[in-house]
Amino acid sequence: MNISDGPHRIMVSKLGYVPEENVITLLYTPVPISTTEVRFALEEYPSGFLRVTSDPPAAGITIDGMDTGEMTPFMFSSVPIGSHSVTVFNNNITREYPVTVNALEPANISADFYEIKD
Repeated sequence: MNISDGPHRIMVSKLGYVPEENVITLLYTPVPISTTEVRFALEEYPSGFLRVTSDPPAAGITIDGMDTGEMTPFMFSSVPIGSHSVTVFNNNITREYPVTVNALEPANISADFYEIKD
């Protein structure tokens, strides 16, 4: 493959990782075959998805004690990776759930306000 000499921007991406790019400069060589090594160390996304549903719908949602202002069903798209406490509330009833968010698949919480809790 013929690539001109001079600067070139190379970008690498992978699902679940932050894309990375580097600029390399290729030097002119009279010999047509030349190799330039390029290395990338991709980092995982620092956040993931959290889907919260309830039966019945239209319940409020807090994450780590902070009111999100959202109602069920809702998909949060930028929840930091790690462990969280999610509270779903409807009228005077609350349900608390521990959840672990990762970058590869959405975390799911489903609150049932019809079940009887002791």
